Amino acid sequence: MTAALGALVVKRSKAPLYLDIRDIFTDTMSDVLSTPLKIMVLPFFRLLERYTLRSATAINLVSQGFADYFSSYGGDNPLRFFTNGIDPEFLVHDFQAARKSGQRKVILFAGNIGEGQGLEKIIPQVADLLSDQFELVVIGDGGTRDRLAEACRGKENVKMLAPVDREEL
Repeated sequence: MTAALGALVVKRSKAPLYLDIRDIFTDTMSDVLSTPLKIMVLPFFRLLERYTLRSATAINLVSQGFADYFSSYGGDNPLRFFTNGIDPEFLVHDFQAARKSGQRKVILFAGNIGEGQGLEKIIPQVADLLSDQFELVVIGDGGTRDRLAEACRGKENVKMLAPVDREEL
């Protein structure tokens, strides 16, 4: 919705609009909204999305997987891709050295815990499947954190921690 507001502003000011898109808004809304509400508001959101994308000078996407979806809206705006990769400071740390023999390996999620991530649907099942070998550590906060905590209650190999700054992470 911020991008749509930006599209309206640049139309009046004749400024360039560069979009950095990390998710497909209408797809997320389709998953979140109830069916009656979805039928009523999704067509409007799709029109707004089309207008916004066609107003862009350039669009940055998080994944090549989004290319077909955003290309289908037409327009001459080039698509560029900047993935959510691993930051360089995490590549130089020797994580194996910190692990003691026989200790479970750690799977870490650090970030937003919201509808779009669906962690409450994934983490509990993964925890059950990998309970002997892996510990799952979730660092962050968001709209579905309580749901995730409830779904993981009693799972000894799941640890949930509050957000921390980058240096501590």
